[in-house]
Formats: sequence, structure tokens, C-alpha cells
Amino acid sequence: MINSKEQRVEARRIAREEYLAAAAVFLTPSKHAEALKEQAVEATRRRLKQNRRYKSLVGSLLLAVLMKVVMKLIEQWIEENLFSASEVPEEYQKSEHGYE
Repeated sequence: MINSKEQRVEARRIAREEYLAAAAVFLTPSKHAEALKEQAVEATRRRLKQNRRYKSLVGSLLLAVLMKVVMKLIEQWIEENLFSASEVPEEYQKSEHGYE
């Protein structure tokens, strides 16, 4: 994988925070899965882009790869109906995309 484990863990932490914030907006998150995904992915992208690590040409490429991992994670959480902080683990799980 191109991104370091530290970068993937940081991105997952941010994605989890944004995902849970987006899920809290919807009364029934499972019925608004697509909007939830879009909102969480965009908020995660915005926060990661603020990091100076991703402000160069190479950083932009790394960010694009990292965002694919983030999208897979969020899709997995939605498919598994994980919509609360107690359901979405804080640490990487072996079954999650990007775990190494």
C-alpha cells in the first residue's frame, strides 16, 4: 500500500468522526445511506486536505488513494448498519479495508 500505516490510521480516525457526525444528522441513517456516505466522505476529504502533507503534487496523489480507502470503510460501516459510536470501533479491525 502506498500510504503509511500512520496515514491510514489518521484517515480512519477522521473518517470515523465525520461518519458518526453525519449519521447523527439523520433520524434513520439506514434510509439515507447515500447522503450519509457523501456527507462523511466530503467532510473527511476537507479535513485531510488541510494537512500540509497533502498539499503537494505527490500529496494530492496520496490523498486520492487514501480517499478510496476511506470510501471503502464508510461503505462497509453502512452495509453493516453501524451508526453509533459504540458500534464503529475506534481501532482498525482485521476485516476493514486498509488494515495491515
